Amino acid sequence: MLSNNIDRTPEGVLTFAGYDVTQLAKEYGTPLYLMDEARIRANCRMYLQAFRDHFGPGSLPLYASKAASFKQMYRIMAEEGMGVDVVSSGELYTALSAGFPAERIYFHGNCKTDADLAYGVSQGIGFFVADNREELLALEKTAAEANVTQKILLRVTPGIDPHTYEAVSTGKVDSKFGAAVETGQAMELVKLALTLPHLDLRGLHCHVGSQVFGEDVYQRTLDIMVPFLASIREETGVTLTDLNLGGGYGVPYIESDKHIGRTRTHERRGNTFAFVAHANMTRHASASLRHTDCFSGAHMPAARLRSLGEYFRGEHGTLSANTGEHYIFHWATLQ
Repeated sequence: MLSNNIDRTPEGVLTFAGYDVTQLAKEYGTPLYLMDEARIRANCRMYLQAFRDHFGPGSLPLYASKAASFKQMYRIMAEEGMGVDVVSSGELYTALSAGFPAERIYFHGNCKTDADLAYGVSQGIGFFVADNREELLALEKTAAEANVTQKILLRVTPGIDPHTYEAVSTGKVDSKFGAAVETGQAMELVKLALTLPHLDLRGLHCHVGSQVFGEDVYQRTLDIMVPFLASIREETGVTLTDLNLGGGYGVPYIESDKHIGRTRTHERRGNTFAFVAHANMTRHASASLRHTDCFSGAHMPAARLRSLGEYFRGEHGTLSANTGEHYIFHWATLQ
């Protein structure tokens, strides 16, 4: 993995974030996980600023905490104003134990148990990202028993090939995650969710895959998701307000892996958002989709992005391990 916070001194001693890793290993023992907090915070601020500049003040980048779920990481994310994704009750418990605001937590996963649903509802988390019909019905029952109305997003698959490794490609029509837009299943689940009195469907989530380097992937995703939001408005009369675009920015491991220019990428995506919105509203005059006023007058859903976990994990962490000799393993290679 390529990372400019790893170096060697003139004497050949390996350093991480300016620290001599051999001395750290002696002080703390091995194996030892090392995270570059200053760099983590700097990148949180970069993402937040890029989102504000190009998606407006209602947008929110989300840290996919399965990449590194421990209390100090959640404290950093809370202090920096990030949202987080969780995919288990254990991750949710850890986030809450660290004082992370429940309203900025999104609970993902295609096999949540009844206990997971009950725990999330009881803790007042911001959103469940519902994956299928069975989850919708189970979550409705749980929310009704708790006498609350739970906000949700619905996970759909846009049918996008992100040109990444097959094992981490999640946006195709035949993905095991979510409901396909192309087959009509996604619309069926939207209509079901809108009939459930204890669920408040606020928007859609999609995830195209991990290790994504192509900037056009998200642009092509918008070409599908925005017209689908308009179709929902036309068929149901309901305007969904949140669009959560998921997928992991690629971590550069070799020289040929390009570094994603985050600010430029978000600028392009913001411009694409505006263009797609304008074209969509030209075709669907009744589809007024709410967002901030930053897209040339187009009214669009609040743009949120998840799965920054791979990038944060790969950019900021190493493991110092003593196996008879001294080795350094990059955090990202251990996941």
